[in-house]
Amino acid sequence: MSANPALVRALLGELCPAPFPNEVFVLRRDRVQCELHGVQTRVKGWQVRGTLYLSNIRLVFVALSTDESGLLAFDFPLCYIRNDKLNQPIFGCNNLSGQVWPAVEHGGPAGELPPHDFKIYFKEGGIGTFYHLYYTLAERAKKGV
Repeated sequence: MSANPALVRALLGELCPAPFPNEVFVLRRDRVQCELHGVQTRVKGWQVRGTLYLSNIRLVFVALSTDESGLLAFDFPLCYIRNDKLNQPIFGCNNLSGQVWPAVEHGGPAGELPPHDFKIYFKEGGIGTFYHLYYTLAERAKKGV
């Protein structure tokens, strides 16, 4: 997890994650909501709407605009996500919840820093295509393939 990863402007002026070498973005979902708990911001958490990008390496959430937290985007390395779970409540929207270790010094599975809880809500639209791709890519990343 990385706060405010590098972003680039796309053709229509929107912000998109700058790709890493050998990274391929496979899916984009607009109008999702992200909740992060335990992150060090001015408001001790982050809850905002925006766009979610899925690649073979990570999930990147880009907010529609900055808020009082100072965050605009967040990076979730697939290999650092644990306890991820697809939730499909009867009353409410589909969401992906779990924990992610910080991708900073002393972070990660062997680090001293605890993971952060997250929840990504799919407010408009299904989760079927996203979850199938996410699950496949996350399993590969966790196995180091």
